[in-house]
Amino acid sequence: MLTVEEMPPISGSEMSTANSSLIDDQEKPQTKSQKFGETSFLSEDLEAKPSCPVQVWIKTNYEKAASSKSSMLPMVKYGSNKWRMEVTNPIDPDNRYYYRIYPCSITILIDLGTPVRERNVIMMSDGLAEMFYSQHLCDVHFDFKDSQTVGAHVVILSAGSPVFSAMFRSEFLKSKTKKVTITDIDIEVFRQLLIYLYTGSAPKLAQENMTQLLFEAADKYNIDNLKTECTDVLLKRVNLDNAIRLLVWSHIHSVAKLKEATLKFLAANSLRIFSQPEWMDLIKNYPELCLLATQHMSKLLNITNKTAKST
Repeated sequence: MLTVEEMPPISGSEMSTANSSLIDDQEKPQTKSQKFGETSFLSEDLEAKPSCPVQVWIKTNYEKAASSKSSMLPMVKYGSNKWRMEVTNPIDPDNRYYYRIYPCSITILIDLGTPVRERNVIMMSDGLAEMFYSQHLCDVHFDFKDSQTVGAHVVILSAGSPVFSAMFRSEFLKSKTKKVTITDIDIEVFRQLLIYLYTGSAPKLAQENMTQLLFEAADKYNIDNLKTECTDVLLKRVNLDNAIRLLVWSHIHSVAKLKEATLKFLAANSLRIFSQPEWMDLIKNYPELCLLATQHMSKLLNITNKTAKST
């Protein structure tokens, strides 16, 4: 059990400040180190959780500060499994004689014994993601409508997408502008795609108006892991209101797993599906899909009848 409690002041020699800052904490996802390859970095003998943390940090965010950066400080261990630290409330930049800046949130981060190799990968990923969030040293820029622009790094995008890799050939690198105009993807969807390439996670992937669009973008740039994650989210979302639409969409975009799931769902709920206007639209516009759905319904009915006769 981890115990965190208020203690008397700690001497300066007992701890040091970690020079770390995070930009836009709400948008920034947790790093998924496994996304950088198919093989786990955790060895079998290290997958079991240790009995106590090996390091603890505390991160604070303030309602008012000179900059938007939050701070993360290491805690000091004492005793068998207790941690302590001292935090000085920052001075209000508008009135330095009063301590008027109060923490609006406190987060405790615990390292339960991350293997060195995995920890190094996480640190590297955090550094790369920070470059994207700060738009530092970007060597390619994507232009969208309304003069909106997002910068990125050629080497990161090329490593995560064979389409980007093919795009950034020597001809492109020799150009003076090094800009790409995007007309078929919304800027927020494209940002989520880029964040995924940097961190292995898209924070807004599960939003209802984002998942299918993000899948389509991932399909265009051949990012298979992201397509799989989008599909997993959509599989959990199938219901009476969207089953027919998802069937059509999965057929158009060749999402076999989702297509099969929606066909089974339609078969299991055939009586309620037949009464929907979307069913008539399916018959008129996608007769081949209607036939597939009907065949699934017929198979399910036969199975049900055989089961009833045997009992």
